[in-house]
Amino acid sequence: MRVALVTLFCLIFAYASAEEPLPDKNLEARAVELFTIVKCPVCEGQSIKDSGADLAVAMRKHIRTEIANGLNNDEIMAGLKSSYGSEISFMPEFSPNTFLLWLLPLGILIIGLRLVVKSK
Repeated sequence: MRVALVTLFCLIFAYASAEEPLPDKNLEARAVELFTIVKCPVCEGQSIKDSGADLAVAMRKHIRTEIANGLNNDEIMAGLKSSYGSEISFMPEFSPNTFLLWLLPLGILIIGLRLVVKSK
């Protein structure tokens, strides 16, 4: 009897906590794309797609709702950035604060190519 009750509660909990995807597969694909870009504010270095935190679940639900309401990805990201700051995204914008982040790999590549060409 106990096993049956525990199993029943587990099934009810799993059903209640399951996330419902968007009915349109294209819209759900957009949502999943955004899930991979958005950092989980609670988990260190993890996207909301991979996080099981309550806040990540709420953010995924919020993003699906915003997509269903017709907002585009830029509008959704702007809303998230206004709420959580620009650090919410794994894709930093090109700005005076982040230009080294974008240009440093290019500079290293150019220097490396020059060294390889010079050594020949």
